[in-house]
Amino acid sequence: MNTKRFLLATLVVVITFIGYSLQHQPSLTHAQPDLSNVEFPSGDITLAGRVDLPVGDGPFPGVVMVHGSGRVPRTHSGFIAGQLVNAGYAVLRYDKRGVGESEGFYSDVNPSNSEGVLHTLAQDALAGVAFLRSLGVVIDDQVGLFGNSQAGWIIPQSAAQNEAIAFSVILVGPAVSVGEEIFYSNLTGGNPNTLTDERLDEISERLANFRGRPGFHPRESIETMNGPAIWILGRRDASIPTRETVAILEDIKTSLDKDITIHVFLTGTHGLTDVNTGQILPFMNVALNWLNDIINAQ
Repeated sequence: MNTKRFLLATLVVVITFIGYSLQHQPSLTHAQPDLSNVEFPSGDITLAGRVDLPVGDGPFPGVVMVHGSGRVPRTHSGFIAGQLVNAGYAVLRYDKRGVGESEGFYSDVNPSNSEGVLHTLAQDALAGVAFLRSLGVVIDDQVGLFGNSQAGWIIPQSAAQNEAIAFSVILVGPAVSVGEEIFYSNLTGGNPNTLTDERLDEISERLANFRGRPGFHPRESIETMNGPAIWILGRRDASIPTRETVAILEDIKTSLDKDITIHVFLTGTHGLTDVNTGQILPFMNVALNWLNDIINAQ
């Protein structure tokens, strides 16, 4: 996702998640170790972040937050992290490579570089999983990934490469190629208010005839990812093609008997707000209910 399109397509995401971060920063209790500033290696660089723990002795189920597009710092996911911590999950969130206090080179994602960049970001997420498990505060076989938008390309790669991934939660993540997602975003102009059923029909027809450079496609990773996964989507998403994403996920789920759950908010935007009211939709209720069912079944 290039910078110009990122500003259009994820404006609501920024408002939704960043706007709540400072108000919902989870805090550690005095009985817990101070993990508010941690560092861990990923390849030849060091990533920086924080770990937040629930009240209690633990160990806890664990979540590693995976980034969306853009220069994303650890504070971007403060609202979601707070909800997870309150529900009893230990949460690692970190500055994206090349952002904040994390080392490395930041790069936008486009069809030309997507294979390499997204692979590297998937390795960063796996490094986070290894680090969180090394702290002795989580249940080893109950650590998973949680992310939005671009994380829909990253998380399946990470989960396909590591059998230790216990679950994956993907918010508004595409199951189409990078090139198709960019083409779709250009067609919508980043405006969810224009996405009537008729307009979506027209866009779907044009998307079916896309002949541009595809770049990375997540299908193979989704087909081979470990652990159950849930995609939470918005029908009125102007950044990722929800119809096409659902079709791919349903096909994989049926043909390969994969443990995939799909939840679509009919009035949901890319920020999972209601397109009519602007109110935040109860996506965290959906995510937490699903997560608790997964954890309790293990």
